[in-house]
Amino acid sequence: MLYPASSRALPTIATGLRQLGASVTQVEAYRTQAAPLDIEECRAWIARGGIGAVTFASPSAVSELAQALGEADFQRLLADAAAVAIGRTTAAEVNARGHSAVVADAATLHDLALTTFRLLQTRA
Repeated sequence: MLYPASSRALPTIATGLRQLGASVTQVEAYRTQAAPLDIEECRAWIARGGIGAVTFASPSAVSELAQALGEADFQRLLADAAAVAIGRTTAAEVNARGHSAVVADAATLHDLALTTFRLLQTRA
């Protein structure tokens, strides 16, 4: 079985397939890279307390944002804003940084958006 994956893919899927008896060749299909971010603008929003929720679509998104903002601002952000994760692996990365995350109903961007919308409605 050919398993195209991210440059940062965890071995979970390939290992699971092998445990089921598959012969797996994992190849790097794409590289995950940080996007440019206006750090000062982000810090201004954090300081104002103007963020209700932060969505994370991958564990690397959690770690990249934490690295970009710096640990203190990342902690301030998630102290005030709800974290919403696309799936359990992403939520685990949020948890590893000392916060809990609401997990989307299904691991799709559509459900990530819907879960975030519903969460914000209940917080209003």
